[in-house]
Amino acid sequence: MLADICKQAMKEGQKIDLSGCVYGKPKDTDKPSNYYYFLAGLVKTQRLTNILDLGTKNGGSIMSMSRGIHGQGRVRNRLVTVDIEYLNKEKLEKYPNIQRIQGDVLSKRVLKKTVESFDREIDLMFIDTLHEYKHVQRIITLYANKLKPKYIIFDDIHFIMLPRIQTTG
Repeated sequence: MLADICKQAMKEGQKIDLSGCVYGKPKDTDKPSNYYYFLAGLVKTQRLTNILDLGTKNGGSIMSMSRGIHGQGRVRNRLVTVDIEYLNKEKLEKYPNIQRIQGDVLSKRVLKKTVESFDREIDLMFIDTLHEYKHVQRIITLYANKLKPKYIIFDDIHFIMLPRIQTTG
């Protein structure tokens, strides 16, 4: 079932215009990242309207998810994004349905403000913050227990690279 949801999301996401939803600074690349199509398609196919994005950076993921909202969902949507930095202000200001919160996701102030931004349980929590196990575990404990997301998606799993072992032969 999850595999079917993912396939359908990617297929539908490819139909959504994501121009301007770029990964990194707009001049770094002029194309959206492939997973942005997945996020937009997931929002569309699953009719997600209450979305929390932790780790905004330049905003490509939250802009993509915003473009996936359609129909009646546009009236009831609540998109909140949190980051310690406040980047890409000009581009994100074109999305009045996105509320930005600046600060450390683990601070009590940011947690309180974020939770108060929603009037019901959320559909999706997208986590793209510091890519360390304990950090992400703490985020899940704090946010998921309060907001009860239907879906949680993690971005950029941090792999530890082991040194190559020299073999003789």
